Amino acid sequence: EYRNVVATVPTVPWRIIQYFAKLAGVHIYCDAGDVVYANENYLAVAVSENATITVRIPQKSVLKELLVPDNVSVIGQEFPLEFKAHTCRLFKIELI
Repeated sequence: EYRNVVATVPTVPWRIIQYFAKLAGVHIYCDAGDVVYANENYLAVAVSENATITVRIPQKSVLKELLVPDNVSVIGQEFPLEFKAHTCRLFKIELI
């Protein structure tokens, strides 16, 4: 019940990694190919250019942005987020 992937190129393109992750049943937080770090409590997203990115959490949650003065909490499972180029944002995830 596992799959091995052998890559013979120096750097595997992110779309190929994402394809095999989806086949394996891995939850994909963001389809855009940006850098996402996540665990059950926190989410960090880093982007390279201006974009609106939809982040999906596996179940309905409260998403609260950290490190900003007016940290607003949003409830849902999909969160469209606007990013400026070369930024990273950190969020607290509270499952409902």
